[in-house]
Amino acid sequence: SLDVVKRELPKIIDSSASKHPQVISSLIDALMKCGDVSTAESIFEKSLGKSVEMYGAMMKGNVGIVNPSSRSMYTFCFQDTSQ
Repeated sequence: SLDVVKRELPKIIDSSASKHPQVISSLIDALMKCGDVSTAESIFEKSLGKSVEMYGAMMKGNVGIVNPSSRSMYTFCFQDTSQ
């Protein structure tokens, strides 16, 4: 549930696991599935080495969301990642 993900989030972010794209992808996926889009977007934006799986988790999570304040899944496909 979202409570478990939120409780473990600081531990994951502070650990060396946060440097592994698979861990970040799974975290984004879990947050999106639980409906916490803003936290998922924040983690995605802060990630330096964005992987295909991270983009996939964001896009897959945005497909079922009908929320005008949420970003379009296309935003993540075409954003500038050269920073």
